Amino acid sequence: ESHPFSGILARFVDYTAQHLDGAYADLSNSLCCDCRGGLQDTLLSRLSNVAVQTLMAEFHMFRSSQPPGTIVFPGSHQAYDAFVLSLQGQGLQGLCEKYPVLARLLATVLQHWIISTLEFRDRVLADLPLLKDAFGFQGTARLDLDFSDPHLGGRTCIKLVPPVGPAVFYKPKSLQSELVFEAFQAHLAGLVGTAVPPGGDNLDRGLYGWSKEALPVACNDVSEVSAFYRPCGRSSSIRNASCQTGQAPVKIRFPPLWPWHVPWSLRRSCAPQCCQNGMTPLMGSRSMSVPLAAQTAHGNSLQN
Repeated sequence: ESHPFSGILARFVDYTAQHLDGAYADLSNSLCCDCRGGLQDTLLSRLSNVAVQTLMAEFHMFRSSQPPGTIVFPGSHQAYDAFVLSLQGQGLQGLCEKYPVLARLLATVLQHWIISTLEFRDRVLADLPLLKDAFGFQGTARLDLDFSDPHLGGRTCIKLVPPVGPAVFYKPKSLQSELVFEAFQAHLAGLVGTAVPPGGDNLDRGLYGWSKEALPVACNDVSEVSAFYRPCGRSSSIRNASCQTGQAPVKIRFPPLWPWHVPWSLRRSCAPQCCQNGMTPLMGSRSMSVPLAAQTAHGNSLQN
């Protein structure tokens, strides 16, 4: 079994299939892949995570109730299979009556799953032309599910992985914070006279959005490593300056100090100097005005 006690919980998955057959078929046809198996396996995983502790306790009690002297051979599934069989039919109903909170939690998972899956189907079908125009997404993709913890009624980030090219992430939340951060980067580049970072990787749709995957590219020489580390230094400088001068702190997400795709030889040779050169000296006195100017331009909502 792929998940603990899936033989018991599969009945809940079968129940949702009665409501989602059309949605599974629509997603499979629109993305040119079999989405049903992955979606149902993800639902089974969620149900197992909710019920596993209760079912494990019941299984231990079931095993202890076996007649004394019962021989259990190593690797044998006899006791487990008998336990699963005991919860078929009326046995599962009795379990839910014994543990009403568990029953409520399982019902909530099913309700959230049906609503979020139908919602995802509708959004994919409606936005495929937009994804093609914005990201060059051709429509053929497999689904990588549960890229985040369930939130907002069981919704999660879902990754659409095409055969070639970058993937597209479905995010069940507004992407206004990402758009504000892109605007902040462009504003910062204008202040220091550097090239504006490429944008257009986020498509905000109000209550949800789509983001293009950022593929890592190795640095080939010292100048590329320098270009990588200077934005880190500027971001740190602005963040520290805003906190030290009493301005509202700005949360900035920047690459880690030692990214895996930068060769060790380049890290040792020039990274410390690049970080030092990317701090306050490059910004000068203007580093103090960036947070206030950016916050004024975007309604004091610079959060990422």
